[in-house]
Amino acid sequence: MYVANKVLADIYAHAEETFPEECCGLVVAKGHVIQVIRAENIAHEPWGTFKIDPVLYLRHINDIEMVYHSHPNSSSVPTEADKASSERLGKPYLIVSWPAREVSRYVPEGHRAPLEGRSFVYGIFDCLSIVEDYYEEQGDPLSRADRPPYNWWEGTRDYAGEWYERNGFKPVSDVQRGDVLVMRVGTCKVPNHVGIYLDGGLILHHTLEGLSRVEVYGGYWRKHTVKVLRKC
Repeated sequence: MYVANKVLADIYAHAEETFPEECCGLVVAKGHVIQVIRAENIAHEPWGTFKIDPVLYLRHINDIEMVYHSHPNSSSVPTEADKASSERLGKPYLIVSWPAREVSRYVPEGHRAPLEGRSFVYGIFDCLSIVEDYYEEQGDPLSRADRPPYNWWEGTRDYAGEWYERNGFKPVSDVQRGDVLVMRVGTCKVPNHVGIYLDGGLILHHTLEGLSRVEVYGGYWRKHTVKVLRKC
């Protein structure tokens, strides 16, 4: 993998300045000029993940060569979340470890992360992502939900419900494989968790800060289900 020394030097400098948080940005090409464009990391946990302002991304979308970010105090090897994000954007990812100065690049190749065992990364691997990826594996892809700011569920707007309505889901009174189980857990005023109903009374879902998993749909989860949705 060849990356110009000047590009790496600029990214290393950015990684050093933001350490121990992740830096992020874009490597763009305009004609023969390669430029590093720094971005503010607006992720809610910038020490373990990153998010680039979509406005900045769209401003340069036709010139993006790579999306870059750092892994503070860890290997530059792409994580499953890195791979998933790169695949969704259709752009290569350049990853640098800091302060070790290791470099890796991931090029989209059709990789799909397993539905079970994912670490929670808001906007990439969360409960909505499980539904999106499940339907994609079934050959019935949904539009990807734009994530509102973290902790949106503490407000009064039902973002998840609006997204499901746009994708053609309707409430039903029974439950069958592939239905979306909409739940309200904790003290939230709006539904704040979803999962996929599977055969045998099981649910596939991804809870906040946990690993995605399949478990029995009963007790707590059934009690907190407020509606069942089916794609029509």
